[in-house]
Amino acid sequence: MDAIAVSLAGEGKAVGVAPLGTALTVAQGQLIADCAPSGVVLSPTDHDNAGQKAAARDYSLYTQLGLDPRELVLVNRGDYREVR
Repeated sequence: MDAIAVSLAGEGKAVGVAPLGTALTVAQGQLIADCAPSGVVLSPTDHDNAGQKAAARDYSLYTQLGLDPRELVLVNRGDYREVR
């Protein structure tokens, strides 16, 4: 649901993707790279410890693929489904 919320809030400028509970794979990262001609990737992970560990792993993978990963942080540290 978070990926859908990000896509809707992005108004055509962003597309939300989710690895569906698994660690992001190289194949998934390459698909994302193929869809990001600017090279910029926002990584909206959960704010708990597991989410922060996932963000660090994702950052490493994205940079290995030549992307420019950036973290998306909500000011109130709420849920991405609450973005309007």
